[in-house]
Order: sequence, then C-alpha cells, then structure tokens
Amino acid sequence: MLITAPTRPRQFRDTAAVAINSLGVTSFTFALPFLLYIIFKKIKSKRRRAVALSLLAVAIFVGLPKKSRFKLKRDEILKWQIWERFLHYLQVSVVDDSCSTFAQMKNEQKIIAMVPHGILPWGIALPSVSGRLQSAFAPFRPIIATATSYIPILGSILEAVGAVDATRANVDAVLTNTTDSVAVCPGGIAEMFATTPNKQQEFALLNDRKGFVRMAIRHRLPIVPVYIFGSSRLMRRLPIPGLELLSKLLKISLIAMYGRMGLPVPFPVRLLYVIGRPLLASARRNVDSESTLDELTDEIHGEYCSEISRIFEEHKHSYEDWGDKKLTLI
Repeated sequence: MLITAPTRPRQFRDTAAVAINSLGVTSFTFALPFLLYIIFKKIKSKRRRAVALSLLAVAIFVGLPKKSRFKLKRDEILKWQIWERFLHYLQVSVVDDSCSTFAQMKNEQKIIAMVPHGILPWGIALPSVSGRLQSAFAPFRPIIATATSYIPILGSILEAVGAVDATRANVDAVLTNTTDSVAVCPGGIAEMFATTPNKQQEFALLNDRKGFVRMAIRHRLPIVPVYIFGSSRLMRRLPIPGLELLSKLLKISLIAMYGRMGLPVPFPVRLLYVIGRPLLASARRNVDSESTLDELTDEIHGEYCSEISRIFEEHKHSYEDWGDKKLTLI
C-alpha cells in the first residue's frame, strides 16, 4: 500500500535548494580544519587573525546544541520547506508491505530498523525532520553517532527533533522513561566502509549487528524492518586508507565522498521506503537466562534479515532497473 508519494516532478528550485543546503552542512562539518589552517598560516596580521577567529567562534557558538542561546523547536523544523524540496528532489515514496500490521501498531512504541545506511544517512535523516514522512512512519527519534550532535547548526536540528546518542545507556533510558519510538541504521558507520554497491549487488551490514534486537527483547517492543531503495546511491565514496579506523575511534563518519558534479550534493536518485512486517518481541517466550536471550536474539535477528531480503526481492522490480540485482547481507 502506497502511503506517500511525490506530489509533482523534480524542479530546478528543488535542485538549487538541496545543493545550497548540502554544501552548507558539509562546510560546517568538514571545513573547520581548513579554516583554522588558513587563519594561522595565511593571515599574518595578528589583528586580522583575531577578527577571523572571533567570527569563526561566533559561528560555532550559534550552531552548537545545548550551549547555544539559539534554540529550535521540533514542530517548527518539521514544517520547514527545505524538507519538501528534498522529498521532491529525491522523489520520495513510502510503501507499506506489512499486510496492514504496521498500520495497526503505527502509534505504539517501537524500534524502526532501516537499511542500508548509505554514505550519508539521508535515509534515516529525512523521516526524522520531515513532517510528511513523520506522518507516514509516526513520530520517532533517530539514533545518531555521538560526535554528530556537535556539528554546528546540524547539531541544533538533531537536538530539537530528539535525536538519541548511540550508546546503550541513552537508548535504554529513552525506551524506559518515555513512550517514544526510535529509529536506527544497524550497519552504522562501519557499513559505509564495508560495502560498495555495484550494478549487480546491494549490500547491508547486518550479520553481526544484533544490538537493536536485544534492546527490543529487553523492552518487549516490536521491530519494524524498512528497506530504503536508492539510499546507497545518493553519494559515492573515495577509498582513502586510514579513514575507517579514524572514524571508528571518533565515532563519526570521516569519509571522502562526492555526489552530483563532484560536489557533496546527493545524486538525484529516487528514494523508495518499503516497510516490512513488524517482528513482535513481546509475543515471544520469557527470557530467564543469558543463553535464552542469545537464542531469542538469534531467532528474531534471523527473521529480521529474512524480512529485509523479502521486501527487497518483492519490490526491486518496481525500482529503476534493479530487477536483476541481488541483496547480500554481510
């Protein structure tokens, strides 16, 4: 069942808005070391250097979450027109292939597990900030890498929409003390380096990614599988030795990437979200030992992987020219 679809074709104004937004976010994320280099190496005047550092400090101060006097409100963010530009630029559609089971528990607390992560996680980001996609999935809080919350401007947006730091303690606290749902990309940062999609195959890093399943069992919550067609094609990666190790150490994605015209702007590919059948951890046997927890985790994780494979196979023929593609879980 189609839940939401583009209301019009992609237009030039969508492309322009997405390009400006993407370049702005990338500048805040990756330009700081280069700006500091220019300030200290190229500006010889101490007075001019002080002015440049002051302006940079003000820009960072305004964008940082929690430390900033500039606060954003979630309801306002969900109404920003820039997200509609993104949805039309990427021609985003959401399909419910859960045999109506998702609709029945749509407003219940749950864990939404989306794959693949992609070079940049636009797949999970857009439903976190877009009011139209929030209506399709029901409100949820995205689980993000720790360092992401310290990116100027972006960090403030993530704070306002209730993003959850990707630690077990923080996620556990949200699921225990609130009725909020959360969304996660199980492959995380590692998936960006471990997989390179091609014309024959798509990949998802899942085989050893079971933490979200154990969390669902502990809180007796349903897991909603979602496959995002096109997520792996939004950006492309340049392989540079050492970046993967550094990214894991810092818990943030440091990656050499490019998109449209060689810039950090997503390629104009279509995004198709397919919602699979929820897996009900609450309906399983009681967990009375660590071995039982391990067995149940493996059981539900296997069902999750099977459901991701099913919705991929059943919907790949309706997405571009993917009819002959295979999904490999690694």
